[in-house]
Formats: sequence, structure tokens, C-alpha cells
Amino acid sequence: MSTIDRGRRARSSRTAPDGGLRAARAVRVRNACVRHAAERLGLPIPGDEELRALADDVSLRDAVEWWSARAEGVVHEARSTSRGRLALRTGLITAVTVLGLAFSYGRAQ
Repeated sequence: MSTIDRGRRARSSRTAPDGGLRAARAVRVRNACVRHAAERLGLPIPGDEELRALADDVSLRDAVEWWSARAEGVVHEARSTSRGRLALRTGLITAVTVLGLAFSYGRAQ
């Protein structure tokens, strides 16, 4: 006979009995995840004041949905730093290659 009760759900020390977050560290991790999700979704990144408005028992999914609904009205500039850097790098390499070919062609004749 097994001593493991398969009907009970294991509880983490970071969750309250009702399933909410209890530890301050868990709330900080949730807030960091909300900021990261906002960045990945192209939303403005929430500040500390906005995240303090969330109750400690709000889950990560609910917090991200809350912020995406709240940030819809906010005008923000999309982050395209990686695309911009790639385009700049490609343009610079192309320009150097064309100039190098032009100067070497002029000397060859």
C-alpha cells in the first residue's frame, strides 16, 4: 500500500492555501515576468506604481491580461532595435563592399 495520497495537490511554500502568491519574492518574480511579457508583446513596460496596484494573489496570466488591457490606450513606439541594427549592419557591409570594388576596379585599369 502506498503512503502517497494521489488525491491531494502538492503545495509550494510560496503559495497561500487559496492558490495566491504569498512570498514577497514570488510577487517580485511575477512582476518581472509581467515586464518581460509586456516587452515581448510590444506593450509599454509597466512601472513599479502600476504593478503595486495588483493584489498579491493575482496570477501571472491575470496580471499580463490586466496590463495588456490597460496598456491598449497608451501610445507607444514599437521596439525594433534588432531589425534596425541588422539593416544598419547590412547597409554598412554593402557600402564598404561596393566602395572596395569601385576603388580596386579603378586601379586595375
